[in-house]
Amino acid sequence: MSSYKDLLVYQRAFVFVSLVYRLIKHFPSEERYALISQFTRAAVSVIANIAEGQAKPTKKDFLKFLYISSGSLNECECYIDLALELGYITKEQHTYIDEKRREVGYLLSKLIKSMQ
Repeated sequence: MSSYKDLLVYQRAFVFVSLVYRLIKHFPSEERYALISQFTRAAVSVIANIAEGQAKPTKKDFLKFLYISSGSLNECECYIDLALELGYITKEQHTYIDEKRREVGYLLSKLIKSMQ
């Protein structure tokens, strides 16, 4: 594989991160240094760790970064749920972005299992 960009999980995760950025534009400005900051860092961590891990020399190293990516994705789940609870997103937005998050999680778990 020539690039992390060739990985389906990276491609789908990139779409997920883009959705997060579009979604947070509508959050209250007082969340800029709280929820918005945490949410965007966790989302970007998903794709960044896939990219960094793919460049590592061993499967063991790559797996370590995939697990970190998976953890960041789980962190995003908390922020998605909190945004719904606080009324920052609608139920429809929650359902849509959570479906995308679950798809990335599924692909990550399949990649992890294939490498073990």
